[in-house]
Amino acid sequence: AGVPLVALADIDELGFLGLRPRREEWRAYQAQVERIIHRLADEENAIIVGRGSQVALRDHPHALHLRVVAPLETRLSRFQQQERISPEAARARLDASDKARIRYLQRSYSVALDDPTLDHLVINPGRVTLSQAVALVLQAGRQLEYAPAYGRAASWLRVGWLF
Repeated sequence: AGVPLVALADIDELGFLGLRPRREEWRAYQAQVERIIHRLADEENAIIVGRGSQVALRDHPHALHLRVVAPLETRLSRFQQQERISPEAARARLDASDKARIRYLQRSYSVALDDPTLDHLVINPGRVTLSQAVALVLQAGRQLEYAPAYGRAASWLRVGWLF
């Protein structure tokens, strides 16, 4: 219903729909995604999660690139509790999500998800508390002179804390 095929294919992380957009369609979609990311970064006090924003905004003067990583056991436990699903279902969904993220970055930018050169800061919630993570993000932002408001950083970290 007016939704481009490539957008549906991108949303369909598990490939259930079997959509295979042409290369030109994918490039046009990716260019539109990047335009939106850049507009948000230029015009808003935004926290952008995913969609290759760490690559799209690699040289943006006001982008703080943060990656949240955690041991698999931590991720599984938190995801299972949040979604109220079995350990097997949690593992399957996290595996599928990880594969989709890896595939998206590789297809869109030819980079690896775990490339340490993409981020300013990597935080592991298995090693620090939420309060410590927020303090680290705010300190990095102050040092780089573009910290988000405390409330926004705290809310984003709560959302992203599972992963």
